[in-house]
Amino acid sequence: NIIKKSIDEIKSILLVPNPKIILANFGESGLEFHIYFWLSIDSTIDRSTIESDFRKQLLYNLNQENIEISFPQRVLHIKNNHEK
Repeated sequence: NIIKKSIDEIKSILLVPNPKIILANFGESGLEFHIYFWLSIDSTIDRSTIESDFRKQLLYNLNQENIEISFPQRVLHIKNNHEK
């Protein structure tokens, strides 16, 4: 599991209690997971830094497995009011 591997690679994420990975929903362009974990935080590292490190590690691991994140595409039609 790529998510679990990414969690294991961030040293500030505690493995006890066990992290929770929940498939929350089937989104418009992908699967939506809720990921819960405990952190070991000292005065030099804050929660947002660790969460960012986890996201970057997850993206790296997804790329290593050739898994792309799909982003919604929108089509914009521009109406020319001068045409009759």
